[in-house]
Amino acid sequence: MKKLQKTNGLTLIELTIVLAIMAIIGAIVVPNFFNSTDRAKLRADVQSTILISNTFELYKIEKNTRNQRREYTNIADVLNILNYYGYFSNEISDRDLQTEGATWILENNKILLSLPHDNGTNNIRQLVSRLSDRERSILHNYD
Repeated sequence: MKKLQKTNGLTLIELTIVLAIMAIIGAIVVPNFFNSTDRAKLRADVQSTILISNTFELYKIEKNTRNQRREYTNIADVLNILNYYGYFSNEISDRDLQTEGATWILENNKILLSLPHDNGTNNIRQLVSRLSDRERSILHNYD
């Protein structure tokens, strides 16, 4: 009688099953990974906005301009002033924002973060809904 020889490799069916399981796991994990990246970028922008806003308030207190009703014309002026007086170790500008299409704006001497509205391709509305109330308070005209 012939003895059955044991093989040391994978059969085609075993290999197909392993690839199918990996594809299913990939289909679940990859979208969550990209969503968390967008969420992290938005949170970084929100925290940067809060930092710049607090620094701007500190500047106004230190330079005694808080009650002078001085209107700053745009965000670039504010960032230039803060960079000039050394409030940041590195120069900061609106190019440092992580979220695509986001900008800083100056409204009533307050620094706000303006986000692009959803155009059907991104999920900014969903990301904004996960922010805390304090973080949402610095967003400009976002539903």
